[in-house]
Amino acid sequence: MDSIGQSLVKMKSYNALEGILAEGKLIKYQAVDVLSMLYRKKSIVMYDTGMGKTYLAAGIIRCLLNQDKNRKFLMIVKHKQLSSTPEKLRRAAGCNVLATAADEASVRKNVLSGEYKKYCVFMITNDCLNNNKVMSELFRSRNDYCAVIIDEA
Repeated sequence: MDSIGQSLVKMKSYNALEGILAEGKLIKYQAVDVLSMLYRKKSIVMYDTGMGKTYLAAGIIRCLLNQDKNRKFLMIVKHKQLSSTPEKLRRAAGCNVLATAADEASVRKNVLSGEYKKYCVFMITNDCLNNNKVMSELFRSRNDYCAVIIDEA
């Protein structure tokens, strides 16, 4: 743990983050990680699969939404994560999530229609980064996003 993390653990107020999630709970060091990432504004978290990175993302989203309920987030995941991560994030962060893959039907339905603009979190697969239609649309709405979160991608 770095010096910022050590300083945060000594503070009593960091415990307030333990209950920030709509469902679930951040454990001690996850709360420290969330506060450290928010403090730094740019972070890389390198934990193995299953170590709680989605809960860290949910904690960051929840903190930033508590500050401004109109914020939006872009999240990039692997295609295999579409089966469970959107619902897990929705439950933990307590906000609406739209997930899309790079196939033509999904892009037409979720991106080109503008449907993604109605959601707090827009989750795309890393394959979408190679889709010019998706990237053009995201570029046009880039200023709408408070944060970009890349999970396992």
